[in-house]
Amino acid sequence: MLPDFLEAFKEFGIKRNDYYMDQGFPNQYCRSLMLLGHNVCLFYLSKEIKAVDNAKHIFGHRLVGVPIKGPKHLASLLTALEISRTKEFRESDVIHTFNYYNPLVFFLTVIGLVTRKPVIVSSHRRPHKMSIRMRVMVRTTLNMARHVICINSEDVDKLQAELCIKPSKLTMIPNGIDADFYLISEKRKARLDLGIDPDAKYVLCVSRLHPEKGVHVLLHAFRKVANIVQDSTLIVVGTGSFGHELKKLSKNLSLDSRIIFTGFVSEETKRKWYSCSDVFVLPSFMEMFPLVILEAMSVELPIVSTGVGGWTQLSQESDLGITVPAGDPDMLADAIIQLLHDPELRTRLGSAGRRLVLQKYTWKKMGENLNNLYSHIVC
Repeated sequence: MLPDFLEAFKEFGIKRNDYYMDQGFPNQYCRSLMLLGHNVCLFYLSKEIKAVDNAKHIFGHRLVGVPIKGPKHLASLLTALEISRTKEFRESDVIHTFNYYNPLVFFLTVIGLVTRKPVIVSSHRRPHKMSIRMRVMVRTTLNMARHVICINSEDVDKLQAELCIKPSKLTMIPNGIDADFYLISEKRKARLDLGIDPDAKYVLCVSRLHPEKGVHVLLHAFRKVANIVQDSTLIVVGTGSFGHELKKLSKNLSLDSRIIFTGFVSEETKRKWYSCSDVFVLPSFMEMFPLVILEAMSVELPIVSTGVGGWTQLSQESDLGITVPAGDPDMLADAIIQLLHDPELRTRLGSAGRRLVLQKYTWKKMGENLNNLYSHIVC
């Protein structure tokens, strides 16, 4: 399995302090397959290492670090060749790649054809815009691949309509989470552990801090929420390049005392923030299939989300929360206020979310779906 270009890992698989080692979908894929008895190896790429390096992830699968080589215009080709020379690549039965718009994936798909190794491409991210050159490369990559995995029905439709990918080449396998880890716990205890008011109402957003995630819209919405629900507090968990601007906006909106920016937190601490909250909000302008929504559902939180990506699919399967237009702070605020004022509705929606996760969106279920696809391709 090969994720996109990554930052160097200083301590491989021990502290779980990198996104791809902690909660990123490549490692979740690996774990779901390890649970079924497969031997799994995850390649990561870095400019910081000089030679191929091996380590072990905390989930149990192997990590193989591959140096990014050569000048920028040749780096993808040379790195793909370096990967193809590793023992792990040569001994593999299936090559599973991520991020189909990356030139590296194009070259790995070509190498797969030459070496007669089946290459599967996962569509987990979609660029906002594609140049004509990128569109040609992506279409060629997906047509050369043995199979393409999408994580929501919207992406299946888009790849067929926009890139003319044959339906027979596409399979939808949504993300999954560790539902045994994200269990609802005693709310008051979680609040006391985190040192916050045990009797207040808490609205949670777990997100990368980037403009496309819409957290700035949530801050504007929360000014209205704070005025109406006097004991409410907004919790923003995550880091990113937009963090400074968001804190400045919070100050300008006079919300300093009503918003908690946690920065980076461990998985254990993140679970406590879920457990202590009353409502979960995803204000994004663009998503594929957000894991944070599944995590929130798993701890029985009602959801307020914009109608993007996988949430649209989830909300059609069960009554899980309230959908609002992206970029509309007034409607976002009204939805949050409605849920904060209605504990019975929160309980009903939260229970439905947990049930749906257990039925369809666990690591085990994702692994079974992948196993079925791999078995079909190898045989």
